[in-house]
Amino acid sequence: MPYLFRAHSAQSQGLNTPTLFAPAAALDNLTTYAAPDTSSPTLPATLQKALAWSKTISSPFTFWTASLLFAVQVARSRRKKGEENVRITVLDVKGSKTVQGGRVVVKYVKGMLADFGVRLERKGGEEKEYGDVFATMDVVVPGGASRTVDVELLGLGGLERLYPGLNWGFERDDGRTRLNRNTEDLRAFHFSKEQELTDGRLGIAVALSVMLAGGKVEDVDLTILAYVLAFRKRSVGDPVLMGWIESNTVEVVELDGDDEKSESVFDKMINAVDLEEVQHFIELRKLFKNKKISSRALNLTTGDVSQTEIYAELADWKQWEHQQRQDYRAKKEARPDFDPNFKRREPRSLQSSPGSSSDSIARDAAYAARRASKTWLPREEYRAQRDASRAQMGDRSGSREYRATSTATAPDGLLQPRGIYKARRYGGAASKRRR
Repeated sequence: MPYLFRAHSAQSQGLNTPTLFAPAAALDNLTTYAAPDTSSPTLPATLQKALAWSKTISSPFTFWTASLLFAVQVARSRRKKGEENVRITVLDVKGSKTVQGGRVVVKYVKGMLADFGVRLERKGGEEKEYGDVFATMDVVVPGGASRTVDVELLGLGGLERLYPGLNWGFERDDGRTRLNRNTEDLRAFHFSKEQELTDGRLGIAVALSVMLAGGKVEDVDLTILAYVLAFRKRSVGDPVLMGWIESNTVEVVELDGDDEKSESVFDKMINAVDLEEVQHFIELRKLFKNKKISSRALNLTTGDVSQTEIYAELADWKQWEHQQRQDYRAKKEARPDFDPNFKRREPRSLQSSPGSSSDSIARDAAYAARRASKTWLPREEYRAQRDASRAQMGDRSGSREYRATSTATAPDGLLQPRGIYKARRYGGAASKRRR
């Protein structure tokens, strides 16, 4: 049975609690709210604004994702921004109901955009697909195996040790998070090659599954374990995993209920999600079909990854990242419009940052330009003019009266050499104190 996930916080739109989820449009009347008809002429524009995370509209949508990886990334991003009560909810669609007691209707956002004839693009013109995004428009009462967990607990449970890549490249050079780019890079790295499981890695994965199941090992749905393991490409015949299944699961008989048809429709929507971790989850969950965790596994929910393994994965990440940059550079240089003399403009944060190297270079260049634009006298000729001026003024260069008149009598366009008669140039010590 697949699940949907939602990362939310106290600052998220709508109502987001472990027992009730409501879109912003339903907040004034939770018990009798009716979802808008999908044929409403204003719904396409509202959907576009809602997908842009706009907080200026009363959205009728509550968004969910089929990717636990993306939900974790959104939660970590929210936490970095300082949002409060950051959590992830695992929604059992089949076991949940609307506040009126009806069946929860889930919409596939990619299909909605296609039906509306709406194309959303990135800055470069590439289409935004929203391939993992689902939406509910009802007031939802989570039920069945639905659970909510604090994202901080997942970190304490070893999520970053199991997947160290979650901690790398999460920030841009200017300090802002780059959620989509980092998730895409992490996904590409995780699925560039298979990673073998160890007892330690599998132990952490089981412990995280227990947290997502509400903290009780006996309540763990092994589907959740498949989601956790699917963050990274693995062999479906991994010997450590197969050995654990043999030793720690028992066969069960599942009885199909009245909602078999609706569940199969939802399964088809999940199967249509073209993301590596979702497709890998579909493969892995077949290993757990008609199985549940046994009592023998109650004390096998701890594990660890050595620092040596983490360093080795970090080295692999750096090598992969370097190769990606090389490939991007080669692809860029192969374009017919490539200009080898083009220099990318520096980020605004560096341009305005006091004391930065670029700021210092700009000041030096401006100073050199000012010096070059001035008319310079030979030193002996300058000294002769200076001595004549001193004699005419009675050598009162340090007085206030002289400073007040010196600018009118100084030759236009003359720049004095550094270190010569600084009192005349800068106004003396008394003037410095006044400034």
